[in-house]
Amino acid sequence: MFRPAEKVPGMLLYAGRLSPEKQVDLLIRAAAQIPGTSLHLAGDGSESHALLLLGESLKASLVWHGFMAQRDLADLMGRASVFVLASKYEQASKVLLEAMACGCLVVATPEASRGIIVDGRNGYFCLPMADYMAGVIRFALDDPSADQIRAAAREYVLRCHSA
Repeated sequence: MFRPAEKVPGMLLYAGRLSPEKQVDLLIRAAAQIPGTSLHLAGDGSESHALLLLGESLKASLVWHGFMAQRDLADLMGRASVFVLASKYEQASKVLLEAMACGCLVVATPEASRGIIVDGRNGYFCLPMADYMAGVIRFALDDPSADQIRAAAREYVLRCHSA
């Protein structure tokens, strides 16, 4: 179910709970700084309304999906160019592994990707600051080695996290 598909240029994705510790506000602020991108948000939570208002105030290109069935989320991930996870902490990020399996370039805070991402090899680390995050996302979108990083991410998931 979680497989690569033809990527949509400039399509950014976050999937998960919309709550303060996920720091989706930083992602919206970052995405608003990157022309030619659209940020897709899949999920719901206590911050949904505030995040929608933030996106509107920043004139960010947001596509709000709300809660999605697993198969629909897998299809969306397959098309996303970049998956971003800015969480303050994660135990074992299943959604990050799913995005990697779908061939997304992944950008995540070290706290959200501990033990999963090797920076510059199978994804990219970012600091939890909107300007910094925007720079890393821009770099990922323009990285000439993006195809190799996508392949390394998918291979890691298949080798280390498949039954």
